[in-house]
Amino acid sequence: MKFKGKDGCGVLATARQRLAAHGWSYLRIKHLERHHNEAVILAAR
Repeated sequence: MKFKGKDGCGVLATARQRLAAHGWSYLRIKHLERHHNEAVILAAR
């Protein structure tokens, strides 16, 4: 997932809420330090 600037980081919380609402019980969001505007979302049921 890509986002723009520090303000765009809030989209990660929204993504977490939406995935949890659809039954993804285990969620992990990893911020890629070298690419400041990218994060990987790992999800498992």
